[in-house]
Amino acid sequence: MNTRVSLGRALALAALLGVTACAGSSSSDPSPAKQSTQSKARDAGPPGTFSEIYDLIFPDKTPARCSFCHSMPASQVSNGMLHTGMTRDEAYAALINHKSESDKCKGRIEVVPGSPEKSLFFEKISSAPSCGNRMPVGAMDLSKDQIEMIRSWIAAGAKDD
Repeated sequence: MNTRVSLGRALALAALLGVTACAGSSSSDPSPAKQSTQSKARDAGPPGTFSEIYDLIFPDKTPARCSFCHSMPASQVSNGMLHTGMTRDEAYAALINHKSESDKCKGRIEVVPGSPEKSLFFEKISSAPSCGNRMPVGAMDLSKDQIEMIRSWIAAGAKDD
């Protein structure tokens, strides 16, 4: 079995077993401790694929349930103007090099291929974001391993597999 697929399944199982959700508030730059952790994380295993990431966080059956809000029409209140559609391809297109249209994060790029530190999507799932709420609001937070899988996917160019 492919190691990448096994990792994705293991991460999905870990998500099902549990972390509690919380919504963050605001902060600007990562602390030196967070920067050190992020630097160490860059040396971690291979990046996940977008299909693995999508299966992990978007469908309603997942603990993160991103599609619960982001598959709805774009709205300032319910999803920060980010509509990811109902399919993997629509979600990919909505994230890659797409500027946020929300009042709070307007103009920030959701996913900047090769630059997780410049990607709003990565910031929103991994820390107290500089704008808006930490994601997912009202659902299970992603685990450190899941966040690292997304970070490494973005760092490797955020390719569509």
